[in-house]
Amino acid sequence: MKVVVLGTAAADGIPQPFCTCDTCTEARRTGEVRCPGGVLIDGELLIDAPPGLGAAVARAGVDLTGVRTMAISHAHSDHWDPAILLHRSWQTPERPLRIIAPAAVLDIARQWLAPHSPVELVTAQPGAGINLENHFVRVLPATHGRTAHGRTPDPWAAEAVLFEVLSDDAALFYGADTGLPDHVLLAAVAEAQYDVALLELTFGRTGPTTPGHLDHTTFPATLDAFREVGAIGPDTDVVAIHLGHHNPPAIALEAALTGWGARTVPDGTHLDYRGEQSAPPRRPRRPRTVLVTGGVRSGKSAYAEAQAAADGEPVTYLATGWTAGEDAEWNRRIADHAARRPAHWHTVETTDPAAALANVEAGTVVIDCLAVWLTRLLDDAHAWEDAGLAQATVAAATDALTTALARCRASRVFIVTNEVGSGVVPASSSGRLFRDLLGRLNSTVAEHCDEVVLLVAGRPLRLDGPQPPTPSDTGEL
Repeated sequence: MKVVVLGTAAADGIPQPFCTCDTCTEARRTGEVRCPGGVLIDGELLIDAPPGLGAAVARAGVDLTGVRTMAISHAHSDHWDPAILLHRSWQTPERPLRIIAPAAVLDIARQWLAPHSPVELVTAQPGAGINLENHFVRVLPATHGRTAHGRTPDPWAAEAVLFEVLSDDAALFYGADTGLPDHVLLAAVAEAQYDVALLELTFGRTGPTTPGHLDHTTFPATLDAFREVGAIGPDTDVVAIHLGHHNPPAIALEAALTGWGARTVPDGTHLDYRGEQSAPPRRPRRPRTVLVTGGVRSGKSAYAEAQAAADGEPVTYLATGWTAGEDAEWNRRIADHAARRPAHWHTVETTDPAAALANVEAGTVVIDCLAVWLTRLLDDAHAWEDAGLAQATVAAATDALTTALARCRASRVFIVTNEVGSGVVPASSSGRLFRDLLGRLNSTVAEHCDEVVLLVAGRPLRLDGPQPPTPSDTGEL
């Protein structure tokens, strides 16, 4: 993995143009200049795109012509300048681009994109993993939106995220902006064994500080916490970024960082983390996952099956349906589904798709479908009349399924489900329970998928945008 640290400063840079503190005065005397900037990985993945990015790229002696993906941590201006999309369109209007970012960033990006622009917008949901051409990106939760009394009213800070990037030879952590890690972040990075950790250090020993950033007390505390859970070790290159001028002058700052097992680098520094050739790949074999949803007879299964067959890989079909005694019409549906599948596909009839996924070694998987699986879960738990038991049963099964998806050794997984919440409110309590549980199940699984496709009258519509609110926030019946 080759990393170019394009900029290392917090929002107002070093020296701060209106400041005469010791740090800014010393920086002017020595010619030290630090500006906000992103990180370029292997020439094709750009993390954060602040104003002045073009100058930072030029100073580093690189260009952005090979960038296929931008991962943006949040919408604050020192991390996201949407004008880069306009500038890019003037030069390479037809070249595809993927943007992985929180909802506010994507909302702004849409305003800078021409109609039918080949730009894919992917919501950065903590916990989600995205397979790129040569990297795997995992979205991690930040604590940038924290204050001493909880969440700040700043929604852009509240939705900030961090990123983990894995290639075949290295693992990188990108942490700007964030405060002290909470138990959620520590659990997410446990045993990661990063080769390089880029971690913010906005504030110094004294003076202003906020819980949503790190200073000379919380920065070493964060490193200690990361070491305790195995995220960083003695060989991890810890580089302080997002440096504010409230830090001490360069010599004193470097001395403090050395004591903590970290360092600074100048803007434009090129770093190389190529592992030994004999070492096993660091990049996990997480499959590309696609959720295929839609109404009854909308073409969901046919679409998933056609996509699964497209590249000729072996296909494992996890069928959650079942024959039902004297119900001839239902049994005929099951038989028709089975007859449509190619004979060389391997079909597994299962009530536990998570366990079945663990037995798949390669190829493509189709799971058809979540709605039928949900019915069987409620039947087996005798939970149709007990909402609490039903919710607990489905939550546990959903956790097992999403974990199995992340660990599956297949190359692709297509998951078929139904949309049942677009009509009238069901007349029965069991109908309302099923509708609510399936909606939550679909939303949760979608957060762990690379793509969501909605089938309407046989036509696939690819969905993107912010995640829906939690059911408790919707006000729905």
